[in-house]
Amino acid sequence: MNILAAVFIDSIDLRQVAGPSTRIDLTGVQFSIAAPSPVPVTIEPHLVVLVHCPDNHSGNAALEVVYWRDGEQIARNVQPLQVDPGKFNYRLVRAELAFDDYSTIEAHCRVDLGPVTVVPYTLLPLPSVTMAGAYRSALSLHPVAAAATGEVVGDILEAIGPGPDLAVVVAGGAHGASLQSVVDTVRSTLGPSTLLALESDAVIAGARGIEDQPSISLWTGGCGPVTPVSVQASVVDNELDIRGIAQLPHDGTLLLVAGTDFPAGAVLDQVALERPHLVVAGGLVPAGSRFGLDGWMSPADASTAVGVVLAPGAATVSVAQAHRPVGDPMVVTQARGHVIEELAGAPALDRVDALVRSLDGPLRDLVAGGLHLGLVQDERKVDFDPDDYVVRRVLGAVRDTRAIAIADTAKVGSVVQFQLHDPEMAGTELRRVLGGNPGSGALLFTCNARGHAMFDDADHDPSIVADVLGTTAVGGLFCAGEIGPVGPRSWLHSSTAVVVVFAA
Repeated sequence: MNILAAVFIDSIDLRQVAGPSTRIDLTGVQFSIAAPSPVPVTIEPHLVVLVHCPDNHSGNAALEVVYWRDGEQIARNVQPLQVDPGKFNYRLVRAELAFDDYSTIEAHCRVDLGPVTVVPYTLLPLPSVTMAGAYRSALSLHPVAAAATGEVVGDILEAIGPGPDLAVVVAGGAHGASLQSVVDTVRSTLGPSTLLALESDAVIAGARGIEDQPSISLWTGGCGPVTPVSVQASVVDNELDIRGIAQLPHDGTLLLVAGTDFPAGAVLDQVALERPHLVVAGGLVPAGSRFGLDGWMSPADASTAVGVVLAPGAATVSVAQAHRPVGDPMVVTQARGHVIEELAGAPALDRVDALVRSLDGPLRDLVAGGLHLGLVQDERKVDFDPDDYVVRRVLGAVRDTRAIAIADTAKVGSVVQFQLHDPEMAGTELRRVLGGNPGSGALLFTCNARGHAMFDDADHDPSIVADVLGTTAVGGLFCAGEIGPVGPRSWLHSSTAVVVVFAA
């Protein structure tokens, strides 16, 4: 009995053709593999051995495969062979091969005591293994989208080379119309394992924020393997049908992006129930903007959110509010849905009137920016920081019942505190939440009401992030809604800056 060929493969399929005759389709023939993680690792490759039995053979034999590395036997497999005389057959051989270093193992195959067929198998380092912890951002303001894309890709290739684990490209201004061609170029020239593509009115790169002009921002990171995911939400029989959460892991960090028509709040509620230990961060692209993942691009009426899951410990997430708590924390003593009727035993609108009368000087001036209510997420605490609140706008008042309406629901017994929109507080909070949180790179999802609209400077948030973290490897965009954790779960916010900091 003779060995005709022996190769490592991904899969094998048999099909019948005219004759009758059999075709053997081998997929993913390989003699090397990139390590799924830094060594030491164990690999379980599939070796297929094709054999032929001569007409004068009994049809019974034994197949022996011995795996050798540097003259040392590390594994052995022996299995019986039964092949009809004059026919062909194959055997699959699987072994657990332990690699302590990037090296080559040889599979020595023979039937009975016949000639040996040697098949090498080499473990290669992933690009991310050699560039682990390497992060970079690039920006181009070239007015031609193709040229701008070439500039940012060239900057990344020159700095850290091809093959990052994750790339995030944002096409700003007029370049948003060329997002698909931008994606095609980045994928073909940079070769990221996963590519998240976004369109926005404003992009972030390094310490800069660029609003309302043609721009391309490209961020790359060697953050380790990431898992592309999607979540769908649609209305079926007047009920919201959410799909995809069951496929999400139970922990780690999910970077999620969607359009403004996506029911992000309801989806985050469901994630909190089904995946309570999964941190979600990201944002909503501005109305009419597109987003995509690994070549897929969202339609205009997308009911799909896409993203990537980072391994536990790969990143931390901080949420910086742009509101100043005023007055005292109070318990909600009567409420119905979005309407709060009583705070600490008094009509809610009376509490508002008393608060406004108590303010003077600069704080009273801030009331013109609107009144908000902070919903405390960890009521076990005695003192609350600004990032202990999920902040929601006070929508109006019901004069006859002295109640107020908010853009959320507040449960009876929960703790709340009034908040004022405060640009000075926004900068202070961003520095505070990032303090003591070193990183090699960051993605910033900041509200499109920040930038020039809040600070007269689009660089405000990215420059703080770059300064505090000590890195210019900052990417991201200005969003129409930001996603990040407050307390034990993640929420949809407004006027915040959500920063995903990648471990140093």
